[in-house]
Amino acid sequence: MERKSAKQVSIDVRLPFIMIKTERLLKMFEKIARIRIMRAFSWVSVFLLPVVAAGGVMLLINSVMLVLTRPEVQEAQREAGPQSLLLIPGLNPYLPIIYGWVGILVAIIAHESMHGIIARIVGYKVKTTGLILFLGIPIGAFVEIDEEELRTGRTRDVTRVLSGGPISNVAVATICLAALLFIIMGLQPALGIVVSEVIPGSSASEVGIMPGDVIMSINDKPINSLSELRKILESKKIGEYITVGVLKNDTKKVERLEVELRDLGGGYPMMGVKIANSDVLEWSAQYLDSYKNVALKNPIIHLVPPSYPTILHPYSDRAICSATNQSEATRCFEIKSLFTHPLLGHNYYVLSNLLYWIWFVNINVAIFNALPIYPLDGGLALRKIFSITLGKKLGEKIAFYLSVSVTMVFIGMILSLVIVPYIGLFL
Repeated sequence: MERKSAKQVSIDVRLPFIMIKTERLLKMFEKIARIRIMRAFSWVSVFLLPVVAAGGVMLLINSVMLVLTRPEVQEAQREAGPQSLLLIPGLNPYLPIIYGWVGILVAIIAHESMHGIIARIVGYKVKTTGLILFLGIPIGAFVEIDEEELRTGRTRDVTRVLSGGPISNVAVATICLAALLFIIMGLQPALGIVVSEVIPGSSASEVGIMPGDVIMSINDKPINSLSELRKILESKKIGEYITVGVLKNDTKKVERLEVELRDLGGGYPMMGVKIANSDVLEWSAQYLDSYKNVALKNPIIHLVPPSYPTILHPYSDRAICSATNQSEATRCFEIKSLFTHPLLGHNYYVLSNLLYWIWFVNINVAIFNALPIYPLDGGLALRKIFSITLGKKLGEKIAFYLSVSVTMVFIGMILSLVIVPYIGLFL
């Protein structure tokens, strides 16, 4: 059932799906298409599509090889279930519902809009655009381009239109990943150097440092980790004085206290305080330094989501637990509570997850659509290239069979990821 209004909007109801079509956004496509950089983007997309497709093929082959040769990978896939291969929030156990749907909406809107924009750049007619709703919830977007022009158009124009969708997803993913890395590089431990005990007779006790106070700085240098505090103290001598910036637990004010470093039995200069959660504080500082290093040098880790158990991201919902001895109760800390950002505070967690899942969904949508599988963008582009390469007389027919053959090979590889893990159970 389709309803139309005088405002160039139509609603097509096919429960549980509702399609809202409109011509209003077509003017926006026209304006964006006139921007000079968009024409350059359309040409760059043509060259990047096979690169993304090659990357996707390599990832797919690697996944198939792991499933075929590694029993532990088969077991992990069985535990996750076939639904873990679907990019559908609510079905995929690793894909959060809210962040996942936001990522999907961004991906689809970017993908389809770029198809429409480049179609206008090359002069193809865009009939309508709109939203797809499932039970009233937006789940996608679409752009209706004249099919005859796509079928009979010049190869270079058609491939520009087809390439634009996946490469727009790559662009969105790249921007989000860069923003995520910018946030990660600014993270610092959040627990602080909290005093748990003051040794009697020490200089710290004499100047009024109390349990619950937080050591903020030494000689006006901010202290963010236990290793920084230890490094400064190791560079000093017994009898030397240091200026300690202390956030007082009772007054919530920072005081600058002159503390003498004394030998309290260990043969090295000490303030005379014990630090609360020192093991967790030390771990969080070391982990953060290591993660920042790996995050820049090995971007592959960003393909493993924070909800997956094999890797620990600083914005995940997981927790770590610690006990200094067998008699002590186990203490657990959420990973997100261990870190903070100088500008975002603990809100870094929400923004990091939003950026991560937009990156994750967009890069997966780009890779999947770039694969040479008909009727995906990569498959349509490959079929068009086959057709023009083989000539007009036999080109269309042979191109059809070639594209179907390639499609069947890749579908077989994808299905093997679902089937192979369960074969061993019946052998």
